[in-house]
Amino acid sequence: MSNMRIYSVFIILTATIGYGQVGPSSAQAACSWSGNVGTVAAPYAASDVQKCVNDASSLTGSVIIKIPNSSATWSSGISVKMNSGFTKVTSLTIAGLNACTVDAKDRPTACGTNIANFNLSYYGVDKKAFRLSNMKISGNSRVSIDGSGKSWRFDHLLFDSVAASADGRIIWITSSGTNATYGVIDSCTVNNSKDVFIHFQQFGDGGNYSWMRDLGLGGPDAFYLENSTFNFKAWSPSEPITDANGAARYVFRTNDVTNGYIQAHDAIVTNARGVRKWEVYNNTFTYDANGGCFAFAGRGGTGVLFNNTISDPYKTNCRDGIQLSVYRAYQTGGNPWTNLCSSSSGNAILDTSSDYPRTCSGGKGCIKKDGSSTDPDGYPCRDQTGIDGNNPQVSRPFLFWNNRRNGKDVAISLNQGAGSYIVQDRDFCTHSTTMPALCNGVTTSYTPYPYPHPLTY
Repeated sequence: MSNMRIYSVFIILTATIGYGQVGPSSAQAACSWSGNVGTVAAPYAASDVQKCVNDASSLTGSVIIKIPNSSATWSSGISVKMNSGFTKVTSLTIAGLNACTVDAKDRPTACGTNIANFNLSYYGVDKKAFRLSNMKISGNSRVSIDGSGKSWRFDHLLFDSVAASADGRIIWITSSGTNATYGVIDSCTVNNSKDVFIHFQQFGDGGNYSWMRDLGLGGPDAFYLENSTFNFKAWSPSEPITDANGAARYVFRTNDVTNGYIQAHDAIVTNARGVRKWEVYNNTFTYDANGGCFAFAGRGGTGVLFNNTISDPYKTNCRDGIQLSVYRAYQTGGNPWTNLCSSSSGNAILDTSSDYPRTCSGGKGCIKKDGSSTDPDGYPCRDQTGIDGNNPQVSRPFLFWNNRRNGKDVAISLNQGAGSYIVQDRDFCTHSTTMPALCNGVTTSYTPYPYPHPLTY
């Protein structure tokens, strides 16, 4: 993006500019245009940026909106709905006027554009790209990502002492029904996040559609979080970097974490199925005296964990660096997950019926909630770790290799009801240095998705 000199004056635009776009009719112009580049006037509120977004919806091709180098505290948010207007727009970028100052790993340390109480609701559409870049975000903020967009990028953002403005989540990534959304968050710095930083969940059908699609390990069908720094003052089990359920698919790679961890839920959450897949590799996790005992808490789905380094010299009595659990084996959740894993009474729909997930009536593909009705032990637990497929669910062990904690192999802890439901060499396989060649009698294969993510090129 080129630097543009901005004057804090009000301009009455009466001419037609840029692809037939008519400038603002207000005497106080919130947004000036030069071709397909819009510049928000300073000082700016959320409504000024929204005016630029509204103008952009009738343009053609790639559109850029620049926000000045200054500080602002917003009392409202902005909404970008690519399914409303934007018929000729191929990509939309909202960014600070200038690039942030970055460290040696291209992660921001300071930004000219600083917004407190930042709120963005983005609804994406496939084949229309969106980008948010080069600004500092602080205060009570929220970013919501929804729709069917598959080429969104959030990068070079400095989240500083940010707290969630709603739901205890700072970034919500979701899609509903047969929609699927994915993209990349990269080259960001997060300092002292006050709440769960990112939550990924399939809404509407509880995640059924995602569970019926191919697993796609190593493919683009996932949310990617890469090349970022996460610094927390203290480790908190209630405030992970990532929280996920409802058939979420995510990849967490090449990040540096201090006093933080990531997690993946099983089907214990009300009206939502378990995480679909996760790929966690090439990360460093460091814990100081305020740190915790584990870097990953896995309860559902399957995937790969490799080449991760954990350093926690203050916690010499910790048992492990990785925890695997099956919540449904020892506690109940909301409807329809009200039975323990050892009970096979009750049913739940495993297709995309509109009745899911509240009742079997009128739906197709009803099976027992926990595995096969012929198995009195209920194995496998619905969407548990090491499981693939939908109806029926089948074994797909997760693979674990070359992970180190304080210079030694990371131990995997089976707890919180894992019992006989998660068994080594059946539901997961490990190796000290290389990917296990065989697991549960099946030859393994895995190729990581290109790094950096192609959307960052």
